[in-house]
Amino acid sequence: MKKIAFITAIAVLSAFSAVSCSGDSGSSSETAATEPEIQVITSDVNLSDYPMGGVIPPEQYRTSMLEGNDNNIGYEQFIDDDMFKGMMMSFTMESNPLQLASGTDKNAHISQVFKIAVTDDEKMLGLSNIWNYLVSADDRALGVIKVDCRKGMPQAHNYYSAQGIARKLNEVQEGERLAVFSDGNELDIYGIFEDGRVINLMGSDRYTGSLTYSDIAAGDNVITVGKYGDKL
Repeated sequence: MKKIAFITAIAVLSAFSAVSCSGDSGSSSETAATEPEIQVITSDVNLSDYPMGGVIPPEQYRTSMLEGNDNNIGYEQFIDDDMFKGMMMSFTMESNPLQLASGTDKNAHISQVFKIAVTDDEKMLGLSNIWNYLVSADDRALGVIKVDCRKGMPQAHNYYSAQGIARKLNEVQEGERLAVFSDGNELDIYGIFEDGRVINLMGSDRYTGSLTYSDIAAGDNVITVGKYGDKL
C-alpha cells in the first residue's frame, strides 16, 4: 500500500459567509459557507484530487467516480461564485497555503477545464462528473480547483483546491494533446498522448492496460499541454 503524507489546513474565509452554489444570489437555497477546508498535500499522491480518501477496490472506485455522470451541469456558472473565488485565493496569496511546487501568482487564472475519464481493462466507461479547473500563470500550471457535481448542484463542501496534476504537466512538452483518465486505482491519474504514450500525472503505479488515445479521448477529458496563458 502506498504511503501518503499530508497536512490538512483550515482556511477561514469569513468574507464568504453566505454562498449560493447555484450562482443565483436571489435563490432561497443559499448555503452558509464559512471556514471551508483546504487540503494541503505534501507528496505526489494528492488525496484532494479526489474527494475521498483511503484505498478502495477498483470496481467500487469506478462506480463511485461515475456516480451522477448523467447530471448535465455546465462548468461556466461556478467560476464567478464566491466559493470558487475563495478557492482561487489559494493560488494568488504570497504565503502559498497549498505549498504549490510552482508557487503562486497574483495574476493566476483558469486556463482549461477538464473531466477525468474512467476506464477498465477493456474500454472507457464514462467521464466522472467532477469539473477540474486548471489554475495557471502565463507560463506554468499551478494547480487545480475541483467542483464535484456527482450528486447534482454542488454545495460548499463540494469544492476542493490542490496542486493536483500541475507539477507533472509542467514537465511535459508544450503543445501536445493529453487525455486524462483513471483506470480504477484511486491513487493514480494518467495522461495518454495521441501517439499512445502514457504518463503518470498523479501517483506512481505504471499503467499496464492496452487502451489507446482514441479509446479514451472524449472531448471534455482532453487538455493541451502548455496552453497556460489562455484565459476562460
